Amino acid sequence: MALMTWTNEMSVGVRVLDEEHKKIVAMINELHEAMRAGRGGDVLDRILDRLAKYTVEHFAREERFFAQTSYPDASRHHKQHEALRSRVAAIRRESAKGGGANLTIDAMNFLTSWLANHILNSDKQYRDHLNANGVY
Repeated sequence: MALMTWTNEMSVGVRVLDEEHKKIVAMINELHEAMRAGRGGDVLDRILDRLAKYTVEHFAREERFFAQTSYPDASRHHKQHEALRSRVAAIRRESAKGGGANLTIDAMNFLTSWLANHILNSDKQYRDHLNANGVY
């Protein structure tokens, strides 16, 4: 059973960004399933590596759209992206030190909460602006 389920409520109105968000949700669900099977610690590093690489691409795409359309809240949004990158890097460092099951649970809780809040709050705020400027 998936921890996070993509819903239309999560759509930001930009097809490529929605598809990327779905892939991030899938990575979180993959970690959750591994945890349920007792393999969370085994896959945490691999999933965090994939997540870190993927979010670099995703955030760059969002921020290109912001630059192309002069999105007025781009700076604040960029800072949120930087905060996630920093937190994922910290989790990766802790994992390399042998953070154990508690780290895996903390990582899962953080990622799930951050993603849901970021998409439903911050990302939804750019929808009308990007759509009004021809980005769908």
